[in-house]
Amino acid sequence: MAEESFQRSRPLRALVRIFRGEKPSVPLDAVMKKGVVVIDSSKSALDAAKLMDKNRIGSVVVIEKGKAIGIITERDLVRRVLSMKKKPTIKVKQIMSSPLRVANPNQEVEDAVLAMKKYKIKKLVIVGEKERLLGIVTDSDITRALPGMLDLLKEIGNYNRLNENTYTLGVCQKCGMYSDTLQYVNGELICEDCRNQEEEQYETE
Repeated sequence: MAEESFQRSRPLRALVRIFRGEKPSVPLDAVMKKGVVVIDSSKSALDAAKLMDKNRIGSVVVIEKGKAIGIITERDLVRRVLSMKKKPTIKVKQIMSSPLRVANPNQEVEDAVLAMKKYKIKKLVIVGEKERLLGIVTDSDITRALPGMLDLLKEIGNYNRLNENTYTLGVCQKCGMYSDTLQYVNGELICEDCRNQEEEQYETE
């Protein structure tokens, strides 16, 4: 019941903020997956693969002496083990992605989106006091968690068309990526990168 209440109330509060000219505010602890599957840095790539398969996940956080130092994903296994013909006994510390990008549970979803865009990553580990692991959030988690908000953004499309200089939060209808810089262009919500690409293409034609 609490989750249903959240789904209803968040979009309504977001709608009020949008009409005030503000951006929607949603904390990461509302969309993150609680609990993190970890693996010690001394374990092997094969151990990591088995752990991912067992838990049906695409990544595990690497720890050393109780502290998170990196993350290893399915992509890391493919690019740094299989494609390079490394032995599956190679230590995860040698193939993990580091430094580990983290966020605070009280930070806004918008901050996570900007961090993912800046570092070109799709996952952020959420840490609390004394760097305690609390959860993990992916770009897919963010888009799945805000369906009500996205529906409301569509409903107020006419309002945004009258205020085309106002940025909107949601999923770009061109590239499908989550963005906080959406604007209506020819009836579609387009992110800043796609708008720039269209302008460059127009100039070269």
